Amino acid sequence: MFPPSSPSRRRVLAALTAGLAGASGCAAVPNGPLPSAVVRARTRQTPTPTVDTAVPVLESHVDAYRARLARAVPAAERRWESISSNALPDFPAYTRDDVREARAFLDGLDAKPRTSETVEEANWRVDDAVGALAYATALDDGFDRDALYDEARRTRSAFESLRIDHACVDPARYLPYGRRIDHQRWWGTRGAGAVVPGGEVRSGADRSTPGGIASLAAQHARADMQLLDVRQYRAIARKQPLGEGTPEGERRPFSATLVENVKALVADLDPLVARFETFEEEHESYPDAFANGIWSRGMRGRNETDEGAYRAENGYPAFGASKVAAGFVHCHAFVDALETLDPSSPPDADTAFAEKRAARRAMRERLDASPSPFVRDHLRHAADAVESGDITLRHFGRHDDVSPDRTYTEAWVDYRAARVAAERTEEVAAVLTRR
Repeated sequence: MFPPSSPSRRRVLAALTAGLAGASGCAAVPNGPLPSAVVRARTRQTPTPTVDTAVPVLESHVDAYRARLARAVPAAERRWESISSNALPDFPAYTRDDVREARAFLDGLDAKPRTSETVEEANWRVDDAVGALAYATALDDGFDRDALYDEARRTRSAFESLRIDHACVDPARYLPYGRRIDHQRWWGTRGAGAVVPGGEVRSGADRSTPGGIASLAAQHARADMQLLDVRQYRAIARKQPLGEGTPEGERRPFSATLVENVKALVADLDPLVARFETFEEEHESYPDAFANGIWSRGMRGRNETDEGAYRAENGYPAFGASKVAAGFVHCHAFVDALETLDPSSPPDADTAFAEKRAARRAMRERLDASPSPFVRDHLRHAADAVESGDITLRHFGRHDDVSPDRTYTEAWVDYRAARVAAERTEEVAAVLTRR
């Protein structure tokens, strides 16, 4: 007879981790000589302030999405009634579940807030409904691709005819709308262009197959609604209060100035990008865990900076500004890591936890200071960086073959990026919002 088995170390740590995670004051647990698994769990579970970057939208914006879904959802429901599950391939492009999700969203739309977050989700639900409808139609060989191509050409032409000067009074108040306008223009133009013959099907499927047809139809539907988004965001941006005593005539085009502002911020970041590129050439002289841990984060900073400069110079300055602002965060976090961390003695679990706490404090202080709309919008980079660090630690906890030194280095740089986003946001605002 075998003796009762004792619990494994992993199970004991898991139980202790769960207990700590459930404790309301987990952030106050002393560092002490706790197992690294427990410190990782405590780090992930330590909450950070919620950054709400959603902006108000017009009722007409929501109404337009309601009308689009009200056409597509019932039509998709009727089509799918005649589709047998046995007729579907093993991995269908769309299913009844997509229709159900679109229906649930449509039925609950009246109760949702009138914010950008709602219309962003609505855009995806249009994708669900239109894609599912097109897929079911194509399975019956009843889809008219030529009509879809004509619609896509018209949508692309409508995007190309837009003239956006980003006219505003207060750039710090306007730019959260401006970046959404440029974002939807950028992706909508490309989405519509990809649908016409010669473009690339989003799913990579053959455009003559039901899956390819469904992807094309959904891709165009999203682009068509992104055109609506641009117009509606412009409309509400013009309705924003101008400030007490400010005449309407003070609303002036901002695009050309914003392009120059982006160039100025890129110039400020050039030395940091150069340091990353030097590091790339010399990375083999560093310990692998350190080099690999900070390399991907430095690359993110360079890529965001380069992409932002390109978009600003090619007609999308507000989108470019948001990208370069992200580049600022990650470039500075990379250089901070290069100058602060000891390559031969990487951060441990406690060091990563301390950096997250510092980021948390910085975010809280910034949010408590009644930030401008631009600053609040910029803080999404802090929230994203914290999430990235948490995901890195969670991945390590689930994979025994991952290097702890590299993991804690990556997490530290992510939490430092969040801290940079919060502590140095006014530097970014001063450059990008100046007239």
